Amino acid sequence: MVGYLSAAGFVYLGSIAIIEVIGDNAGGEARQIGQSWLSAFWTATGLGAVVWGMVRRSPQARLGGLALLAVAIVKVWTYDLSELEELARALSFVALGLLLLAGAFAYQRFKPEEEEEPVEEVAEGEPQLFP
Repeated sequence: MVGYLSAAGFVYLGSIAIIEVIGDNAGGEARQIGQSWLSAFWTATGLGAVVWGMVRRSPQARLGGLALLAVAIVKVWTYDLSELEELARALSFVALGLLLLAGAFAYQRFKPEEEEEPVEEVAEGEPQLFP
């Protein structure tokens, strides 16, 4: 339970830090590049959790990472696509695409190996159907 709360706290505090530092200017007006960085942060954090879950063989971490990835993808497709200017929108999509490619590579690298099926031993004298 503590792990879930600390992971949620990390994502929340990281999101707040991004919006506070990058998301607005001195006058308090929102800058759109902060939303692009927020999408990239959520995607990178989700991928990190998925890879962590694969390496540590923790299905809870993998599912949490996949859930955060789903939230990031929905955000990019709904908010970023409709609200951001062209440059910030392009950066959001490029960052999401590159991070998803990195995630696919990491999945191929760290995926659990399939277990081999046990081979049945045949006593001598018994016919074998498949040698």
